[in-house]
Amino acid sequence: MFSASRTQFARLCILAVLLVSLPIAGTIDASVSPEQPGVRLAATLPCNQLTPFNANNFTSSTTIDNQFFPLVPGMQFVYEGHVNQGGQSLEHQVIFTVTDLTKVINGVNTVVLWDRDFSQGVLTEAELAFHAQDNAKNIWNLGEYPETYSQGKFTGAPDTWFAGIASAQAGTILPGNPQVGTPIFLQGYSPNIGFLDCGQVASVGQHVCTLGTCYDNVVVVDESSPLDGPATQQKYYAPSVGTVLIGAINDPAAEIMSLVSAVQLGPSGCASARAEALKLEQHAYQVSKSIYGKTAPAQSTGRCDTLPTPTATPTASPTPPVSPTPTASATPTTTPGGAPNPRLFLPFVEKHLPAAAPFDGCKDDPNPASAPNYPVRIVKVNKATEVVTLQNVSGTAVSVEDWNMCSLNGNQEHDQIFGTIAPGQTRDFPNTGGSRIWDASHRDDGALYDATGTLVSYWVDQ
Repeated sequence: MFSASRTQFARLCILAVLLVSLPIAGTIDASVSPEQPGVRLAATLPCNQLTPFNANNFTSSTTIDNQFFPLVPGMQFVYEGHVNQGGQSLEHQVIFTVTDLTKVINGVNTVVLWDRDFSQGVLTEAELAFHAQDNAKNIWNLGEYPETYSQGKFTGAPDTWFAGIASAQAGTILPGNPQVGTPIFLQGYSPNIGFLDCGQVASVGQHVCTLGTCYDNVVVVDESSPLDGPATQQKYYAPSVGTVLIGAINDPAAEIMSLVSAVQLGPSGCASARAEALKLEQHAYQVSKSIYGKTAPAQSTGRCDTLPTPTATPTASPTPPVSPTPTASATPTTTPGGAPNPRLFLPFVEKHLPAAAPFDGCKDDPNPASAPNYPVRIVKVNKATEVVTLQNVSGTAVSVEDWNMCSLNGNQEHDQIFGTIAPGQTRDFPNTGGSRIWDASHRDDGALYDATGTLVSYWVDQ
């Protein structure tokens, strides 16, 4: 979910290098069956399972009530934002639906999630993902079936993986008790396709605002794919809601996504989502016989039938409006299918704008996790030429008049940030001050503040 497209050839090449180096530091024990509970990954991987996987630890696996990522059957989440591809900033929409289907994977009953990605209003990926919660409320990812499309036509599903098949291993999406200082943990691993995702709790207790809606006690998790490079995706989890914001650090794709609606579907909409997920599974059995073909069929729990009927049931149409534009509100009046949205489910959302934190002339270093990187993000800082590159990742023009940019190593201000940045536009801002402020010899992070003094974006110098 929300992962940038991966280049299969590049991943396999990097994996080949990793595997060649394994004998020096140790190898994965091929004599141990991946189906056995309690198997640990080799210490040579950059991340290991948060706790050893054991199917016996999942006594109520399909009741996913972790407060930071509750997955209730019939819930549908819509995210909108932008991603850089081919030098262009493209509108990106994700529709994420929790079905009432379950599927047994590696001895664990999982919840089936239906996820669709749209670029410029055109479907580019449809995915089934399989999550479960253990007795400690850790949420696990046990497999993914992502179909890819080009101009609306199916092109394949090369990144399919399931825990317990072809040496793939399950991983943790979010710990049951997120704490800063927890070691980096495995989120999923499949040597068969060169897939490795790692996560780490970056911060807790954050106050985060996006699209005019604010959330307290937010947990931020940094996610990376070591086989793909140094890029980091940041996911922001709000209590009783789930993922509310997606950010990026040192990622050329710079995917920025915000939650724009969270809807409890009625019986009809939920049943429609179930039917679409089952249709996708039927196709999976045809195109992925060696992986998906080894799994048992998904089963309906009938939870859709017990949902209350709204006055106007949101649809589960697989085709959203073309080129959706993020709005200034997280409470849209219509669903992606265009039907009235009578039952918005954001129970603990604060309806207020962020309080303005007075800009202090770059005297203090801000918390990087508190930066939404929206509506403007710092693309890069050329410390040698002292040029800051900013990009408008929102759907509307943004005035950056009276904004401030800080060089944090030395706490100096970059002169000057001014003018208006068009939607998707990237602009360079040279330092026009009388002296150099960026340290080209040492790490020098950057922070961008808007005219109210609120931190907008944070750039990590690596």
